[in-house]
Amino acid sequence: MFLSDMLNKKLNLPKPAEALPGRAKPIPTASN
Repeated sequence: MFLSDMLNKKLNLPKPAEALPGRAKPIPTASN
């Protein structure tokens, strides 16, 4: 399914802090 596929990709992606070192905190929408 589309949603589960996106979730799997999000899990495989690096953490927001790693992808965006300029941010002090992860993206609020990514905290869930």
